[in-house]
This record gives sequence, structure tokens and C-alpha cells, in this order.
Amino acid sequence: MLTQIIIFISLFLTGLAAGIYFYQFTGGTPAYRAVSARTFIEYHKKLDSFMTVRMPPFFLAGQASILVWLFLEKSNYAGFTFMMVATAFISTLVELIALFRGNRPINFKIQTWDLENYPEDWATYRDKWLSYFNIRIVTGILTFTCLLIAAVFKK
Repeated sequence: MLTQIIIFISLFLTGLAAGIYFYQFTGGTPAYRAVSARTFIEYHKKLDSFMTVRMPPFFLAGQASILVWLFLEKSNYAGFTFMMVATAFISTLVELIALFRGNRPINFKIQTWDLENYPEDWATYRDKWLSYFNIRIVTGILTFTCLLIAAVFKK
């Protein structure tokens, strides 16, 4: 029963994250590229202030549930389910690297801008932020997909 609960929690949390990433891929990124500097800065600063508070516990809970699932599969470490869950966990680590090496430093920079006084090359920062976020989109969706495959084909 514990394994089923952990699988449910892992799929639920990573599924929510994958939905956020799918939204960003299909609508968020194109919208970010289409808006003015003022609109981008105002929206990004507000979004970052909310996400900085709300996402860490959510993400860490998902990562912890994946790690517990991986531990529960340790007796079959060469098996398909273990490999899928391990790939999902590694994917979350890559996502964290993209966050802390790319998005967070740029977020800190954008937080210092105001709507009347921002760098002329603001679009370069936006594009760099989006490139790091694209890595997170791929890894977030990959994490969910690997876990879904692991759950469906679990023996």
C-alpha cells in the first residue's frame, strides 16, 4: 500500500508541474516573446514573487516522493521501473541546475529593474531566461513521463 501511495503522490505532483510546463510551452513562452518590455517586467516580477514562495515546497515534495519511490524499488535496481524512476529523479536534478544556474540569477536581476528604467538589452535577459526555462520544460515533462511509464508498466 505504501508503494501505491508514493506512486500516486509522485504522479500527482509531477503531473501538476508538467501541466505548468505544458502551459508555458504552448502559451507562456510565445506570450513572453510578444509583449513589450514594460509588460514583461511587470508580469515577470509579480509572477516571480509568487512562485518563489509557492514552488519550493511543492517541488521538493515531488522530488522527495520520487526518491522514496526509487528507494522502494531498490531490490530491483536493474529493472525497468527502477530505471524509469531513476531517470525521473536525475531529470529533477537537471531541472534544479537550470533553475539555480540560470533562471534564479536572471530573476534576481529582473527584480532590480523598474518600469521606467531597465536595460536596453532587456530582451537578451528575457531570451536567456526562456532558454533556461525551456530546459526545465523538457526535464519537467520528462520526469512526469518517466514516472507515468514506470507506474503503467510496473510489475
